[in-house]
Amino acid sequence: MRGTVLQYDDNAGSGYISGDDGVRYTFKRADLQQLRPISAGVKVDFVPNAGAATEIYMIDASGAVASGPGPGPAYGATAAPAYGGYAPAGMAPTVAYTGEDLGLWDYFKKAMSKSFNGEGRARRKEYWSFILFSSLVFLVLMILMFVIAGGAISAAMSSSYGYGYGYGYSDAGIGALIGALGVWFFVYMVVALIFLPASITVMIRRLHDIGMSGWLYLLVLVPYIGGIFLFVCALIPSQVQVNKHGPIPKPAPTVYG
Repeated sequence: MRGTVLQYDDNAGSGYISGDDGVRYTFKRADLQQLRPISAGVKVDFVPNAGAATEIYMIDASGAVASGPGPGPAYGATAAPAYGGYAPAGMAPTVAYTGEDLGLWDYFKKAMSKSFNGEGRARRKEYWSFILFSSLVFLVLMILMFVIAGGAISAAMSSSYGYGYGYGYSDAGIGALIGALGVWFFVYMVVALIFLPASITVMIRRLHDIGMSGWLYLLVLVPYIGGIFLFVCALIPSQVQVNKHGPIPKPAPTVYG
């Protein structure tokens, strides 16, 4: 079936196509079959599947399916040939870079903003920025736990001395300690649940970045081996080519000479 692109968001990696049958279809970047720019108004040929457009090909002015990667950057990104060199005359660039290079905090915010979006790619800097700041939050919570526990124990001992029981803890002091730790545990679990979706999706996008399937995240369920495998994947550099999940999520290398 043929249709027209209504809207495409490269950051989300998704958009909408108005089919010639009058139905609006959603589509994802992974369904694009060509490394060509795509935007609203582009004519496409696609296979409808339960309200989604799959196997999408762009068509040229003559109505034929456009051939080859075509000129310009893929997916609307800045294009550059591999390793920052220049493509031979007449050959379209085969590597596209997003040009994105955020700070650690901004990458953490990006990962959190995509907590429920596993589409696209995440470079190592984005993944480890998320790990850094989420770990700092949990470190602060652990320090807070020791402060609360120490304060409650001191209060319990003071209360015990006040009632003249000698050394030990009063029932009221123990109750205060349990209550304080209960509140801390509740806060800890809320924070953990907030970070959980982002921790999953950023790892899925990290797998996409090195050309692997996001379903490999399920290996985390395999004791020891799964965790080691994902840790190694988190250390592997970005795949230096456009893959089905999008362009390389970093600036193009500087060309000298």
